[in-house]
Amino acid sequence: MEYKKLFGILGAVLVIAITPIVLLSSCMMNCYQRKIDEDPNTDSSRDWQFKLAKTCGYTLRPELAAEMYGKFIDRYKKEERRPEAMWRRAQCLFESEKREESKDQYRILIYEYPKHDYSGQADDLLRKQFNDYKRYDKAHPPPKPDIPK
Repeated sequence: MEYKKLFGILGAVLVIAITPIVLLSSCMMNCYQRKIDEDPNTDSSRDWQFKLAKTCGYTLRPELAAEMYGKFIDRYKKEERRPEAMWRRAQCLFESEKREESKDQYRILIYEYPKHDYSGQADDLLRKQFNDYKRYDKAHPPPKPDIPK
């Protein structure tokens, strides 16, 4: 009888420990993404796209997070969280050693949302990190970003 309790407790601990690892794995993230891609125009899909990108960023997968933020930015042009997504995508690109893409994403953020708080932060960051920083303006708009679909 003692062994049954011991194995029951050990099994429960293993399930509790392994479940988050499985649910947050890259394989599962791709499954969640496919589900969002099936019907991206719902409020639920919009929220999950943002949460999924954030989760990938928090779980140290900046390349995957940047891709997912890119989908959010590309799909939801009028979403109020779009500036934050642009900021976070730029950070993820920087962490992925994609410095030029990161710089372009920050510049696009500043161009599209010049009065937003994230724009001010992006402007400060670019001035500190890049000597060749030039701000986009009406005369010199940003190139079309290469955001995966």
